[in-house]
Amino acid sequence: MRKRIALAALAAALAGCSDPKVDPPASPLDTSTIAAFCDSMLSVYAGKFQSCYHVTPAAAAAELDASYCRAQQAFADAGRLSYDAAQAARCLAEMQTASCDQLWFWDDPGAPSCASVFAGHTSSGSACAVSEECAGGRCTAWTADCSGTCVAWLAAGEACDADPSGCGPGLACDAAQVPARCAAPIYAGAGQPCGAFGCDVGLWCDAGTCRAKTSTGSCTGGAEACVAGSICMAAGPVDALCVPLVGVGDACGTTALCGPGSHCATSGRCEADPGPGQPCAVSLWTDGCAASWCDAGTCRGYVAAGGACTDPAQCGPLSCVSGACVDDRAACVP
Repeated sequence: MRKRIALAALAAALAGCSDPKVDPPASPLDTSTIAAFCDSMLSVYAGKFQSCYHVTPAAAAAELDASYCRAQQAFADAGRLSYDAAQAARCLAEMQTASCDQLWFWDDPGAPSCASVFAGHTSSGSACAVSEECAGGRCTAWTADCSGTCVAWLAAGEACDADPSGCGPGLACDAAQVPARCAAPIYAGAGQPCGAFGCDVGLWCDAGTCRAKTSTGSCTGGAEACVAGSICMAAGPVDALCVPLVGVGDACGTTALCGPGSHCATSGRCEADPGPGQPCAVSLWTDGCAASWCDAGTCRGYVAAGGACTDPAQCGPLSCVSGACVDDRAACVP
């Protein structure tokens, strides 16, 4: 099985940087059209991955894709949603100025303005293909034929025990209530009990108490103990330590790991993963190839949409369906 790293999952797994550093002030980005906004957002995300986790540009480009975002133009043309360029500009500005812990804090609603870039026009109870088209809700009970149903978001105080992910923007399911109800999340501070919503950014729940994350300390209690930019690795039969991620050209080994898209070469320094036609590398993150897949020790280029496949790895970002590579992200576009 191909060991591709899903960068969004990596961000969630390593979330919570305690470093108070904030990125430089935001620069203007184009939000004049949906396509321009999607490309700008992709650029911001790629920059964050590279600065927070030392992801190589090639790896970021391979894992991050704007096609789903761009597909919203077709829904807009069909009258199923509208786009707010001003809100999109605020969304990007919030993302640019966010520190790693703010952007990747998986329990948090995230940049508030980003939730309002698209406004859906499809009413609750009607058929839908994407959540962005639903007015005041989301698309659920989605099936393989691109058919789902719009359901309204649960409001504050409504029971969510049967649908923990159904609370509206800015809300979360409070399991401390009986039954569980949607509420504005309150995250616990350092030294406080973790509580129903867990710990604030830069903290992790250590045996019921919120404590500061670490970049090089022990993570025997859980991988969440490591700050963004570090990963928990075994240090012995019962111990584990947070090990920092480093970039191409940096020294690597047991005390420093190469970020996604690179590997620790025999020189003792990180090198970018090889491409098509080159021998596969030994990589922590993937099968050792950049923008390609490892076939019997050699990196091979991905099969294009419509091409034949026998292994999902051959299709790269596409899916292998009935022996052909398919772009299922575009399958539900009107």
